[in-house]
Amino acid sequence: MWGLLYEDPLTALRQPYDEDDRARAALGDRMGREVEALGRALADHPPADLKSYLTGELALLDFGASLTAVLDSAVGRRALARGVGPGRLPHAVATAAVAHYLGRILQRGAPLPWTTAERDEVVRIVTGELGGDARSVGRWALRASGWTARRFGVVKLAGRQVDRRRAHIMSGIHPQAGDILKYLVRGEMLRELIRRRVREVAADHGPVVVFAHSLGGIAAVDLLAQEELTGVRHLVTAGSQAAHLHEIGALPGLAPGRPLPAHFPRWTNVYDKRDLLGFVAEPVFPGRVRDVELSDGQPFLAAHSGYFRNPGVHELLAQILRGTV
Repeated sequence: MWGLLYEDPLTALRQPYDEDDRARAALGDRMGREVEALGRALADHPPADLKSYLTGELALLDFGASLTAVLDSAVGRRALARGVGPGRLPHAVATAAVAHYLGRILQRGAPLPWTTAERDEVVRIVTGELGGDARSVGRWALRASGWTARRFGVVKLAGRQVDRRRAHIMSGIHPQAGDILKYLVRGEMLRELIRRRVREVAADHGPVVVFAHSLGGIAAVDLLAQEELTGVRHLVTAGSQAAHLHEIGALPGLAPGRPLPAHFPRWTNVYDKRDLLGFVAEPVFPGRVRDVELSDGQPFLAAHSGYFRNPGVHELLAQILRGTV
């Protein structure tokens, strides 16, 4: 559901009514004025528990702008006037505001600031501030996700829906794909940066654990396949395409079909099935790498940058640093 909401936050306010709800909707939603007043006050003066999730003045301003944009939109005005079903308006507005805020972050190409649990907690906080029952958020979310699946299901992902989602997905993939292509042509500068940094840190602290994401994982695998860096004791890649590039014969430092050299360090590869840019590595390099699936439940494209906020990734890195895995 959230993948669609990041594209169109106002989807949360377009939910259809049951037959019983339609009769009530004809009389309007008595909560509309109250929700609007509370929402505008919240945009200007967020409470402390919400501020704890919005680090910095810019984040506070951006979230307030997102909430205001939802309230001022044509869909928002209609939802405030007609409602979205008994008691559901606060949660619907909260969901739309959070989706609007996070969707704008994704549009800028930045990683999401919250885990899925933190995102859901923000929705609960805002729902409560808008006069709703935060305890019922999960129930309404389940109903909303069912409606979203029916509306945007496999059958209806044809025609214009596919075109719209294709544009959204490709706009997110294109920068990463472009960076990879540039690396394959002129990758020595990035490899030299990794080489120099590893040597500097290892000289002061001893053998290091290298954590490399996406293109960084390609460059790290490529470099370590070409030469032995004694300062590296463990490589951890996340959301990386290194194994896939080798599989298709496109990894510069390792000839097609060749195994990893004996000097290659221990390697753990983290992937998320929702991350279409992250690949498993064990089938390509059997016995030389361990694949670990760690998902935070973020939709693609958010899943590709979700590793940085994933507590499971943090715990895995801690275990590797302690030498317990």
